[in-house]
Amino acid sequence: MRPSARRPLAYALDAASKGAELAYDAYAAKHYRAPVYAVLENAAGDWASDPNKPERVVDTMFDVCGFASVHVDNSRRNGAPGAKLIAAFKAGGEPHRYNPEWTITTPTATYRLRRSSYTGRAAVGSPWTISGGFESYGNGAMGAAGASAKEFCSVLASHGYFGCSASTRID
Repeated sequence: MRPSARRPLAYALDAASKGAELAYDAYAAKHYRAPVYAVLENAAGDWASDPNKPERVVDTMFDVCGFASVHVDNSRRNGAPGAKLIAAFKAGGEPHRYNPEWTITTPTATYRLRRSSYTGRAAVGSPWTISGGFESYGNGAMGAAGASAKEFCSVLASHGYFGCSASTRID
């Protein structure tokens, strides 16, 4: 693959990753000051609850366990917002041998663009994390992961790569 095609996108991805890391930390510092959720033993309505035993708090949580995803809009029309990002990934990335997937590796991280055939969009897999996967950075807190993914999209847009959106899901 042409290094000249990889360089601008790699720079934008690394900048987005750094921005996402800072957004994660800022969200955690602002919102995770005190536990918000109680973990209950013998909670009413639980399938294994015993009405003859008391309900008790056994732990607390700052946020629910979850993850975030970044999607690229390639809605199969001329001028799709994510077309430039997808084209840059294909031009500068290393193709996967069997799957519709491209990888760009920089000194700080590995970024993957994967095709999500069931949605008609291409999904960027965990790009807002430091190399080593999502587990190497953060604790799976859904709110912070969502803030991180949104910032990743915002920084890519500031570099001219539009069409990204972020979503979260409880684990």
